[in-house]
Parts: sequence; C-alpha cells; structure tokens
Amino acid sequence: MKFELNLSIEELEKRTHKDYLVKKEMLKENAPEYNELLDGDKKALKHLVKAANYANLIYMKQDNDLNIPFLNFLNDEIKKGNKQAELTKILFNAQLGIIGIDSESKKVILLKGAEEKEGKAFYPSDLSKNELQQILKDMLKNGEKSEVQKILNQRTIVKRLENKLIAIDYTEAFKDEFGAIANELEAAAKTSTNNDFNDYLLLQAKALRENNPMLDAEADKKWATLLVTINGLKEHYAKATRIGPMVLNGTKWGEGIDLVFAEGLTSIPDNSFKGTKINSVTFPSTLTNIDERAFQGCTNITSVTIPAGMLTIKNHVFADCSGLKTVDVSECTRITSIGNYCFEKSGLTSFDFTPFAKTLTALGEGIFNNCGSFTRVTGYELLDNITSVGSNMFYNCQLAEITFPKNITSIGNYSYFNHKSMQTEIRIPNGVTSIGNHAFVRNKNVAGVAGVKIYLPASLETVSNDYTFEYWDFAEMYMPAGFNVPTGFV
Repeated sequence: MKFELNLSIEELEKRTHKDYLVKKEMLKENAPEYNELLDGDKKALKHLVKAANYANLIYMKQDNDLNIPFLNFLNDEIKKGNKQAELTKILFNAQLGIIGIDSESKKVILLKGAEEKEGKAFYPSDLSKNELQQILKDMLKNGEKSEVQKILNQRTIVKRLENKLIAIDYTEAFKDEFGAIANELEAAAKTSTNNDFNDYLLLQAKALRENNPMLDAEADKKWATLLVTINGLKEHYAKATRIGPMVLNGTKWGEGIDLVFAEGLTSIPDNSFKGTKINSVTFPSTLTNIDERAFQGCTNITSVTIPAGMLTIKNHVFADCSGLKTVDVSECTRITSIGNYCFEKSGLTSFDFTPFAKTLTALGEGIFNNCGSFTRVTGYELLDNITSVGSNMFYNCQLAEITFPKNITSIGNYSYFNHKSMQTEIRIPNGVTSIGNHAFVRNKNVAGVAGVKIYLPASLETVSNDYTFEYWDFAEMYMPAGFNVPTGFV
C-alpha cells in the first residue's frame, strides 16, 4: 500500500510546537527519583519499561491495522531525510496511531485517506455493522451459539473465515507480544525488592500466557490488594510528575483515600482512575490537561477544584460521578476546551463559565447531560467563541432559566430538554439559523409561568418538526417574516 502524509509542514510545525504539544519524557537515569531506588528496583523498572513498550505495540495493532505499516513507512522516510515524516512521527508517537484527538476535541489524521473504523482492529476493517449482525444471525440459525458468544467476548479479536467469522483470544492473537511482556515481568520479579509486587508480576505474566479469564481476575485482585496496602496515595504518587494511562482503571482500589498529585504533573492520561473508589482528589497547580474518562464513575468524589493553569478537560472526564456536587473553576482563566459529556450524570447543581468565558473556544455536546440536580448555569451568555449549543447540553437538567452564548448560530437536539424555566420571555439570539429536535421541551410535571412570549430571530432558517417547544403556556410567539411553522413545532 502506498502511504501519503496528510498534514502539511506548516500544520505539523504548529502541532509539534512546545506551546501546542505537551512534551512527555521518561525519567533519565540521573533523575533524583530514579537514583533513590535500590539497585534491584532500578533493574526491575527497566524491564517494566520494556514491557510497556510491547503493550503500546499491541494497542497500536488493536487500534488500526495500518498503524504499524505506517510507522515503518515513517521510519524509512526519516532515514531519507524527510522532515515532514519526522514531524509526523512526533504526532504519531503522541497519539499512538494515525488517528487521534487534539486538545480541542478535533480529529487529527496523519495518513491521507485513513478512516477510523467503528470496530477498530478488533474486527475486519471491511466489516460493516449490518454485515456483522447478519453473519451472527446466520450463525445462530446454524446452531453456532458458542462461536457467536466468543465473537462477542471482550477478550477476542475477530477474523474472517470465508463467509463466517471466527474469534481468536487475545493471548493467541498477540502471543509473541504477550510472551515478550511476560518475560519482562518475570525478569522484573527477580530483582524487585517488593515481594508482594513480585507476586503480582508473576501472576500477570502467567495470565498473559494462558487463555484463562480467571488468571486475569487473580492478577487484578492482587493488584488491587497491593495498592490498598499503601498508606494513602500521596505517598504512592508523591514524586510522580507523569503517570501512564489506565493506571488503576476499573479497580476497586482507593476507598477512603484522598488522592493528592505532586507538583510538576502536567497531564492525567485517559482512563487513569476510571471507576475507582477514591474519596477526593487534589490537583497540582502545574496541571494543564485531563484526558478522556480519567475520573469517570468515581462516585465517592463530592467536590473538585480545578487549578488556575488548566487548559483542556477532555470527554467524559467526570461523567457518572454521581456524588460530585461542585466543581470550583473560580481561578481558571485559561481553559480553552471542555469535551463531550464531561459532567454527564454527575451530581452537579450549578456551573460558572465566567472565569474563562473569553478563552473557551471548544465546548462539546452533552456537557451536563442527565444531571438531574442541575438548576443553574452562570456566565454561559458571556462565551465569546462558542457558536453552537451542543446536542443534549442541558438534557434532563432542571434549569430555571434558559440562557445562550451570545454568538451562537445553532441550537442542537434536546439541548434544553425537560427544563423548568420560569421565565416569561425567551429571546433566541439573532444569528441562530437552526434549532434541533425537542430543543426546548419543558418538564410537563412542573407548572410553569402562563403567557410566555417567545422571540425567534430574523436569521432563523430551519427548525425541527419534532415538538421543539412542547409543554409551554404561550401567550405570543414572534417569528421572522415568511417563516414556515413546521408540523409539531409546539
């Protein structure tokens, strides 16, 4: 296959500049943190780094079939002195693949013509959702229930076999890589000075070599138990100025522990503490980025203070944090983007955009989706650079007042659905050209104000025909001249 680089030199230079791309480096051997380790632990750490590199290789293979061939292509081009390839490889390493998401939640595609497949590389690249469903139905009709179960199992990679699909356990699909990781873990266990940790390493090595989910469970249990023995996470991460992705993802670790990060940490990777039972979290002043789902489902967290230097908060970071009542952003004057569904299904009651109203340039969809206790948003009307109210932005919130960013041009589907507005007048900003499905449906179980006046802007071109203003007690609605009211508009 012939590869062609997608980004220009100018774009690559911008995206790899130190002001755009946060540089992450491993500790050097002369670093104080490394020198404080015992000799056996130093040797163990080197083996663990090698294991992590093999794990990255597996991730890239699972993410996209073209990742490794494209990386080989970049290396060949760099040997020829290709500057464009050299800069592209910097981005490739940063996002671990040909397709990634930048700090503004926009896709970055490094290979021209590359597409992100719905099933990643866990399924054949040419397999559509409809074809998958049909093949599985046919297999079930033929009595191949056990094979279908394997195909749908999270441990398997799916391949084609003529007109059928077959499932291969990932310990077999990545046998060489998993074997290499297991070797490094076993080597680390020989030199590490922590016996409990060594027991975990040996359990994990065995789990990587055998198609046995129970071995995975035993290793996970040992890891969680090992972490619980640490007297507070501040001790564990006291000098961690960088951490790897998914460090505690999905564990039951952390109940009653106050998570305190060290100064110097600039980024928290995706999925790092997802689903853990941490009691609270304290961020360092140096933090500028929190990646996707980092604290999703941490139901014990009740409040969070975002540091002044924060720039980006990615998708789903605090989603499903049902205990989270307050997020203090009072010192944040630099935030540029908040990702999709960031606070979805959290316990938030209010939020203030005022401190960073001038710097915010990207605001995703469904930020407060299904926050059933959410009643008030302030500073929303001050946002200068936001041009749309995203779909599901305040879906199923209990807003008593509807406000809009002043420069919006569109209002998404279900954006204010199920609100409890007590306003007598709503003015849609001039400049809005479209309003989506069910955008302003009122909570039918809460009595509203009678005689409400709605002002639609002269700029309005399209409105959904699906009950956009259902359950309002209107007195008047002012529409632009020549506007055709769609069926089911109110």
